[in-house]
This record gives sequence, structure tokens and C-alpha cells, in this order.
Amino acid sequence: MGTRSEIWIKKGDDVVKLYKHWDGYPQFMMPYLKEYAEFAARGVGDQLHWLSYPEDVAALLIAFDYEDLRRSELGYYRPDIRPKGRINDFIEYVYVLELELRDLNEASWTVKCYKVKGLKEADAVGEGDLELRATFTAIFKLGERGVEVQVI
Repeated sequence: MGTRSEIWIKKGDDVVKLYKHWDGYPQFMMPYLKEYAEFAARGVGDQLHWLSYPEDVAALLIAFDYEDLRRSELGYYRPDIRPKGRINDFIEYVYVLELELRDLNEASWTVKCYKVKGLKEADAVGEGDLELRATFTAIFKLGERGVEVQVI
């Protein structure tokens, strides 16, 4: 059985919610999201501001998930990360990516992993149901070779 999770990509009041069916536990997802940050930095060229739009970050994450599956030997390519839509499964973890464009040459993502308290259907999960488990920050800077990322 999979470890269901959601990924909330936020900037101010704008939120894009994605659903992940398999491997939603922090030991997988936190390194996975760090690897994704490196993929995103390479993928935007000199357009650093793309990393501050929730819709663009969500689309890049779905593309990264597809590429990750394509490289694997599973034999199928159905992305595991997809728009939440009407999916209302039981969720164990929520990952929140808070996006910030500091200026035209620097952006950051603060990534937080939350354990959902109790067993709740996704539509019933609110911020009061979340217990912080892990966090990291990815800082993106526009340099001579394009966007570079530092994860701290």
C-alpha cells in the first residue's frame, strides 16, 4: 500500500495542490524534493522568476516525476504526482513549498514536511491537523552559468 501525500505549492494566498500516491514518507520525499530543486534550476535557464509561480513549479514537478519514472525500470510512465483535482484519499503527509522571489537575481523555496495527525481524508486536512517533521530551504541565484541552487 502506498504512502499517500499532498504537495502544496504556495505563494501568498495562491496555492496549487498536487497528489502523490506512492512513497510519500519523508525519508523519500525530502531528498526527492532537493533533487527536484536542482532539476528546476537547470530547467528554467535564465528565467529565475518562473521558480516563483506556483503553477510553473507544479508543472515542472510533474515533468520531473515523469522523467524520474521514465528513467526507472518499472515499465510504465504514469506520473505519480498529479493535480489533486477530485482525489480524496487518506493522506499521511503534506509537503508545503513556500515560494519567494527576493529580486530578479534570487528566489527561494522553503520546504516543510508535515505529518497529518490521525487518519484524514485529504479534503478534511487543515493546517491545525499538521505536525511539522522536517524542513529545508533552496536558494536559487542567477549567475553567469544560469540558475544555481544551494540547499540548506
